[in-house]
Amino acid sequence: MKRKRLYRWVNKGGLYDGPTGIVQPGDTFIAYDSQVPQCFRDTIEQLEEIVPDDVVATPELSIQIDEPVAKAEVEAPAPAEPLYEVSARGAGWYDVINTQTGDVVNEMALRLTAAEALVEELTNE
Repeated sequence: MKRKRLYRWVNKGGLYDGPTGIVQPGDTFIAYDSQVPQCFRDTIEQLEEIVPDDVVATPELSIQIDEPVAKAEVEAPAPAEPLYEVSARGAGWYDVINTQTGDVVNEMALRLTAAEALVEELTNE
């Protein structure tokens, strides 16, 4: 039978909803290897194996939030791509495009200032 091993992990990405609660960016926590899915291993980094002689390793106690890692050690996330952008239709007319779907947001062609105002309004919603 394979022995379960406890590890100390650090969250270097966004919020992580672990088995016992939310782990903030920069926080370290203790969990079994099997409790951190492979799909989160790009933002959750394994620091060290914990071999406690006096700690009872039960699923209820396996994850506990420790002290946060210094904020300088946490990498900043990449800036997000804008959701809306202005696209030239021609002859001084413009459309506002949803960059995720590629759909035109406005019903009629707009002048540049009106298109930029619409992008600003949609972005601040």
